[in-house]
Amino acid sequence: MESNIQIEKHDNIKYVWTITMNNPEKKNALTLDILDQMSDFLSDQKIRKTARAIVIRGKGEEAFSAGYDISKIQGKNTQSRSEASSAVLYRALNSIKNFPSPVISMINGFCIGAGLHLAISTDIRIASDDSKIGITPVKLGLLYHPDGILDFYNLIGPGNTKELFFTGSLYSAGEAKEMGLINRTVPSSDLKETVYSIAKQISFNAPLAIQGTKYCVNKFSASVCIKPEVMDECIELREKIFNSRDMKEGKQAFAEKRKPVFKGE
Repeated sequence: MESNIQIEKHDNIKYVWTITMNNPEKKNALTLDILDQMSDFLSDQKIRKTARAIVIRGKGEEAFSAGYDISKIQGKNTQSRSEASSAVLYRALNSIKNFPSPVISMINGFCIGAGLHLAISTDIRIASDDSKIGITPVKLGLLYHPDGILDFYNLIGPGNTKELFFTGSLYSAGEAKEMGLINRTVPSSDLKETVYSIAKQISFNAPLAIQGTKYCVNKFSASVCIKPEVMDECIELREKIFNSRDMKEGKQAFAEKRKPVFKGE
């Protein structure tokens, strides 16, 4: 059986590694195994000391990642499953954010939901111009985790964050770039070459200066101070919405592959 992720050192570019999410039959939907293996690799002290750039991509041409594997939070004890899944997801996201050297997303095809959250946790995002990008929890009746909403807020500001989450739309790569979700768009035929050209440039520069820059920018980005009681209120609201009738309808509609009918209950 193939591993849920593939990890390879680049043949021709020293100090550059590639992590490939290997779940193409589900558009590289994120699973606990994928997230755990990614976290373990990025937490490896040898890799943290030697790698100068990491590239994250999805297997195949159809998707970077279509989001979290929703089937993993279906059934009984849905809320407790969701909480456990969120913990694994945030461990992976933090392992990307806290990795000392730059991490680059190579985005092709669909980049949706938690897959987009993973992408914005990387330092540089390069997308093919035919990519489709969005985050769609409102279509399931779900309030996304407040920590995640804050990540988007810090990157693209309040207006774009509201539009992104309110509509649940899939945006073109060009539209996503205008929002600030993407650094650069290129033709799909040029995507790989562009990503590894950037990784090569980074790998040739002084690693301590690069790492120091990432550290400073991350600290600046985290300078928005959210009072603990405000975050607690948001999490309590999320739990209330998670137990709503609309959330049940959203999950059922997803399973039945139909459009949900929400009633605000």
